[in-house]
Amino acid sequence: MIGRLVFAVLQVVILLVLARSLLSFFVRDWSSGPQRVVYDLTEPMLRPIRRVVPPMGGLDLSPMVLIIGIYLLDQFLAGIVGF
Repeated sequence: MIGRLVFAVLQVVILLVLARSLLSFFVRDWSSGPQRVVYDLTEPMLRPIRRVVPPMGGLDLSPMVLIIGIYLLDQFLAGIVGF
């Protein structure tokens, strides 16, 4: 039961990071609206990654690093829980 909840939360986080990545092409002002919610939920996870992997040539790779990290965590937990 708890395992399924954890996997669902990880999937929601991936969707939020993908939404933020797509929104970044269109949104310049993150201060209001639904884009602010996406920003507030994802920025605490992306900021530490950006300190280690700074943007290269204007391309922010932190969302990709976070998604790969979540995928690896998901696979690790699936091996432990047995899904």
